[in-house]
Amino acid sequence: MDRHRHVLFVVLFVFYAAGFNGQWRVGPDSAAFATIARNVAEGRGFEHPTGFEGHASPGLIYLLAASFRLAGEDAFWPALVVIFALAMATLVLVYRTLLLNVGRPAAVVVTLMVGESSLFFRYTFDILNAIPFLFGVMLLLWSHERQQQRIGSTATNYTIMILSFAWMAALRIVFLNVLAAWLLVMFIQAMRSPRRWRILGLIGAVLLVLILLRFAIDPRAREGQLLPREQEILYRLSTLPQTLTTNLPANTALLLTEEGTDAIVGNTLGHGIVNGAVTLAAIGAMIALGRRRLLWGVLPALFVVQWLLFLPDARYFTALLPLLALGWWNLWTGVEHRWRARWAGVVMLIMTGMWPVMNIPRSAGFLLEQRRIPFEDHYRKGTVRGLRQFSSAIAEKTEQDCWIIGSLHNASPIGYWSRRHVYPPHPHLIPGDLTGPDEKQQERLTEPSRGWSIGPEVISVPGPPDHPPWRLHRIIIQGDQAQP
Repeated sequence: MDRHRHVLFVVLFVFYAAGFNGQWRVGPDSAAFATIARNVAEGRGFEHPTGFEGHASPGLIYLLAASFRLAGEDAFWPALVVIFALAMATLVLVYRTLLLNVGRPAAVVVTLMVGESSLFFRYTFDILNAIPFLFGVMLLLWSHERQQQRIGSTATNYTIMILSFAWMAALRIVFLNVLAAWLLVMFIQAMRSPRRWRILGLIGAVLLVLILLRFAIDPRAREGQLLPREQEILYRLSTLPQTLTTNLPANTALLLTEEGTDAIVGNTLGHGIVNGAVTLAAIGAMIALGRRRLLWGVLPALFVVQWLLFLPDARYFTALLPLLALGWWNLWTGVEHRWRARWAGVVMLIMTGMWPVMNIPRSAGFLLEQRRIPFEDHYRKGTVRGLRQFSSAIAEKTEQDCWIIGSLHNASPIGYWSRRHVYPPHPHLIPGDLTGPDEKQQERLTEPSRGWSIGPEVISVPGPPDHPPWRLHRIIIQGDQAQP
């Protein structure tokens, strides 16, 4: 494989280039980002009608705003070009980082494994923070590795580290995981080094620059108030015993039985015990990388702790994907190397082969979907076009200041297209889905204790085949007149 690395890398690039279509893969998070970005581009500031701006980091927002200013409203292709370029640059950084530490053959294999990952392939074409954030992680790991091996000047390496932290801070609050892992590793190294005060001074300088950059990058930080995600972190830490009791069992089960294998091989593997064993093996293999480079083990350990306290999701593995691939490769080649028996070789081939065998077909499915023309008629089983028509009808037939409750998945896209205040279901507002509630949802909506009932139908737009019509009803509050 090492001998043919150039051909393999070209094939990988062609595969990714074939998947690029410049089309927005509509989703709730990306629609919320796009709404804020449009407001920024139109000069209305960093805001969202439902208050979602408190949960969004500015990096991707500013990229989308620049995209809209450059090519017009609904022009997502410039932002997608940037994300695609960052994905390719990330693969280069994976290869260059591992080349410094594990040698060229393993660097080739692991880089190809990252490229084969359906997780990496999917988010290369999505308006989300996953790929840009991973680029920041790899920029840090590359510069950290250079510094550990005394390659380049200390000033250059630390400058790149600071830039990588600033980049990640502009994208996701979980950059705090990366920062905490780096600080812990650097503190341990300082305590072991005769130059400890110099290292501690560099750590202090990095923290000071990051604090200043936070105020420069995020305008909300200048108001001196904590953002909702920051408040949530402090609340979870202040109520840690309760958090462990309520979140830990459910999140552990979710991580082991679903999200872990979905991130590793693109799907669950059937039985929960099998999923759990594979996930535990992969996580253990990542943390074991700390024996090769301490930061490589501490980083995934802190992410796992965060997932167990808050929420695990396959998408969150993207930030650790190169370490996940390297750990998986090391684990099973290590089994074959240690026992040197025929059965060990068979196990190694099966387990390392599982990665491409299960990921590549899933990536190929994404590729075929990306190439369908017109894309909007095929993405999400053709529901996007109907959803846009429904949103246009809402814009025509509802008041500018009305508020609407939509489904969890469709509220943000409807809000973006209709320019209305569209909220997802919330226990303090109303449960269910007003775009077409089934009988059980209607029962919940009309439950007397909630004080709500469904009023007259305002809009009905036919859905695609095998999909119910899109409907909007007015909500009647008990004791009040019908409200929009």
